[in-house]
Amino acid sequence: MKTMIKHLRISLSISVICLVSNYSVQAETKIAVSSCIADSWSKKSVMAVAKKVADWQISDFPRNKYAVKEPKGWISGAFYMGLMDWAELCGDSIYFSWLRNNLGLQNWQVADRLYHADDVCVAQTYIDLYNKYKDKRMLDPILARTEWVINNPSNGSMDLDYSDEVP
Repeated sequence: MKTMIKHLRISLSISVICLVSNYSVQAETKIAVSSCIADSWSKKSVMAVAKKVADWQISDFPRNKYAVKEPKGWISGAFYMGLMDWAELCGDSIYFSWLRNNLGLQNWQVADRLYHADDVCVAQTYIDLYNKYKDKRMLDPILARTEWVINNPSNGSMDLDYSDEVP
């Protein structure tokens, strides 16, 4: 059951990134998906498609408008969580290395809005990586933000309001 849930989380994370980013499907991925369907969704065929998608997303990440605009935002955060799950499932250290390198470049920081859940969702991947590597640099900024928010409760409304969005 845990593996099934992890597969679903990866699929959802990958789907969110693809849909939000309007990614076009590469020809080889179309073939892989067709093969996957023909194989009745065997574990091997699903893993092959997931690997192609993960590899493509990593190679596209530096050019992705959301990654460039806000690599610490929720869209990137969904990708990081999915890639973390994929790394755990497939066991290939290249994905863990990519996450460590890229998230380390962000100094393990979350985005700027102090009370906005979208801006702290990347913290889940930092926590997951901390649990794997026990590197306090991955956790310290999250703990500092959490402590600050707890000690400085928001006086703002809990109503959803997009008027403060940065252009």
